Amino acid sequence: MATKTINVNKTLTLVYFNNLILQELKKNGINCWIAGGVLRDYFTEKPLKSDCDIFFPNMTEFDKAKKYLQSKGAKTIWESVNGMKVTYKGNTYDLVKIFAKNPMDTIARFDFTISMLATDGNDLYYGNNTLKDLQDRKLVINTIVNPLSTLKRVLKHYKKGYTMSAEETKKLYVALNNLPYDTTDDLLSANGSSGEGLNKPDYTVQTIVPPAEKPDNLKYIMFGVLAILVGYAIFKNNKTE
Repeated sequence: MATKTINVNKTLTLVYFNNLILQELKKNGINCWIAGGVLRDYFTEKPLKSDCDIFFPNMTEFDKAKKYLQSKGAKTIWESVNGMKVTYKGNTYDLVKIFAKNPMDTIARFDFTISMLATDGNDLYYGNNTLKDLQDRKLVINTIVNPLSTLKRVLKHYKKGYTMSAEETKKLYVALNNLPYDTTDDLLSANGSSGEGLNKPDYTVQTIVPPAEKPDNLKYIMFGVLAILVGYAIFKNNKTE
């Protein structure tokens, strides 16, 4: 697969996202930063179809942003215990209730290195291998908070031309295999790079044997999907050699 040079011009990045929303929020005393998919799309020169995820250090700053945007006519699409989605000046924003003290702490919990990008309007933050993995279009796991949520994004990324090695796929397989059985339904409904949608994303993984009368069909389906992804990765590697 041909690679594409990534535009890493920091100045242009800061200008774009400051003009988009950050400068306005900062001028109104709101401490926040943008992280995740919208920055990934920006650097790979893709149309910015991902919602713009805005993160905060605490609930106080979240509430300030919520009240400010609503006072300026932002339309709320949905709101939950995990955050809210609004439209404002023709753009869609996710205000995320996963708090961290700074942008680096936010991206440190993202599942894939390609999404480990953030800006607070003053600086650009990214993981050690983020830009290289973006250029190579590789899915490399940083950390797994919610295995099922991560698997759902693997499928989305494959549609965008990213691939995942057998070694990385095995890491996800292991996480799925150790998934607490009684949380499966809740985890499946979660989404977002850092497990948004999961009320307690920092759960301790433990092995739980499901009751015999309730076979774990969902895991078999997930493992089947992983097998297909591994096969596809091997096929792509052989084709390029």
